[in-house]
Amino acid sequence: MNLYELTAAELKKEKIGILPQNLHEALTALEKDGVIRDALNPVADEFLKLKHMEWVEYMRHVSEWEIESYLEFF
Repeated sequence: MNLYELTAAELKKEKIGILPQNLHEALTALEKDGVIRDALNPVADEFLKLKHMEWVEYMRHVSEWEIESYLEFF
């Protein structure tokens, strides 16, 4: 079975979850995961804080693709 060929409905039927697609989604999942947070304790909160800051900095960055794709509209 090639998982890349399955639709979202088929994945759900097979109870196959999707991994976080970016840092923000991963951090949100980590915040909800008590087992992993307990394992990381006492550094979990500091790690989350630093990684959230990293995400904000990343989102402020304009990529080369964005420049090439959208600059022509202005």
